Amino acid sequence: MFKIVHQRPPPPLPPKINPEIYINVDSSSYVADLRHMINNPLCADVQFHVESAVFHAHRVVLCASSMLFAKMFDVQQETDVLYNEYDATHSFMTVSKRLSRGGHVVTVISCSSEVKAATFLQLLEYVYTGYQRLERVSWEMLDEVELLGQLFDIPQLVRHCRYFRTGNLARARKTTAAVRGRFCDIIRNRFVNHMCLADTRFVVNGVNIPAHAPLLVARCDVMAAMLAGESFHESMTRKVNLKGTSIESFLALLEYLYTDNVPFGKTDPVDLLILADRFCLPRLVALCELHIAIEAEKIMESGDDNLDLIGLLLTAQCHNAVQLHAWCLDVIASKFELFSRSKEFALLEGEDLVYVETHKWPPLSYLEEEKEYRKTVDMHTDVEYRRNRLGRCSVM
Repeated sequence: MFKIVHQRPPPPLPPKINPEIYINVDSSSYVADLRHMINNPLCADVQFHVESAVFHAHRVVLCASSMLFAKMFDVQQETDVLYNEYDATHSFMTVSKRLSRGGHVVTVISCSSEVKAATFLQLLEYVYTGYQRLERVSWEMLDEVELLGQLFDIPQLVRHCRYFRTGNLARARKTTAAVRGRFCDIIRNRFVNHMCLADTRFVVNGVNIPAHAPLLVARCDVMAAMLAGESFHESMTRKVNLKGTSIESFLALLEYLYTDNVPFGKTDPVDLLILADRFCLPRLVALCELHIAIEAEKIMESGDDNLDLIGLLLTAQCHNAVQLHAWCLDVIASKFELFSRSKEFALLEGEDLVYVETHKWPPLSYLEEEKEYRKTVDMHTDVEYRRNRLGRCSVM
């Protein structure tokens, strides 16, 4: 006789989880922005007369790179040289001052004949960017660049030239990285929220925050239009009343513009994201998006229920945080059962709601298959149970 064996059907295979949404951050434009300041008359407050050429420069950058200029402009004492009468003469340069057309004081530095225009331009590139493309210069010019490094008290440039001359390119690259880090540290410690060399004032919640127009204009198009454009009142007064933000967020914005670093530990990243969107800074927006997403993942992994991800999604949507908006939608869809039970779920509407319901996990089709599978399993279990009972009965 043949024995009929009833096999249970295999369970439905769970569908693949939606691919993760990654937040991308564009490469930094910090060095390129500072390079654009080289010999740029916009917001320049220093003029170098070298041979027959005139080079425009900015005190805040010069002082961060050279101790000679830091002493010249009294940076150590954190006083503003604009209000100090001075007339200094050095062995290789003569320093004076004059008023520009806009009423701002411009420092004029006339260099002696031993300083060459082409070599001085190489010096300025190093001062502003920390990079020196010495492979393009002759050995004679390399000697002249090293001499300028000594004259202007820039020891890191002197070391860079010597490393390059001896073929130690690895040390030269390490020097470049160290110089850029030191430059940003000096900018942060001496100029962010300090009156030293400040020429602009922001008023945030009734508090005056000093700032430096050259860096702001170079790093932010909105600031450039506001402080250097002809159609803005702020370009003449250099005073900006800023509403709708916190002091902490604005100081974090300043530190980013000055140093390319974001001090997330000092401010609310969502508030900073909103402010970055106001000033049209897409890279800062992306950095905030990435930080917020990482912190949100930590909260979810810890089992904390206080995360309002739907509220975060709506904020991202209002402030052009496109990547964070997409990330929130993906998380809500992948944890549909959890978020659909929250009262905030009713705030989803339009395309957002369609996306979540379309991409929710597990999808409706899988839930239906699983429901049918459970019914089939229950039926087979019932059949097996009755068969086992009949098998144990004996006929008297």
